[in-house]
Amino acid sequence: MVRVVTLGPEDWERLRQIRLRSLSQDPDAFGSTLQREAGFDRQTWESRLRTGQWFLALCGQEPCGVVAGITLDAPDERHLVSLWVAPEQRGEAIGAQLAQPVIDWARRDGARRLLLWVMEDNLKAIRLYERLAFRPTGRSQALPRDHRRRETEMALDL
Repeated sequence: MVRVVTLGPEDWERLRQIRLRSLSQDPDAFGSTLQREAGFDRQTWESRLRTGQWFLALCGQEPCGVVAGITLDAPDERHLVSLWVAPEQRGEAIGAQLAQPVIDWARRDGARRLLLWVMEDNLKAIRLYERLAFRPTGRSQALPRDHRRRETEMALDL
């Protein structure tokens, strides 16, 4: 049974553990790197938890997925970032279970649109987002750390 919990600043070590695991196991899925985030101090992790809404999936007592919702510049838009599910748990709808609280949070927070960036070659993630009613915006960009790879933007109208 999967349970999704909200993380607060006091959960910084749990976030650090699952985030570093995600970057270690799936380095090509993210814009950041394990090397970069392994160097973050406690204050950086706590700050991330204060400036975004983070959710952790628990399979039993073990963390098996993570996602965040953040606010950037536009007051009526929120962003879904850092969605990851442990490889041994994929195919069990945990990605959708993690995305839903971010969608709900964005609505409660007054957003009209929820945006995300996904690697163009990550077809499983794209299909997940399409099932959740996200649609391509037509925007794409090179991955900052590897200009040979591209990511595409998707949006959900709230």
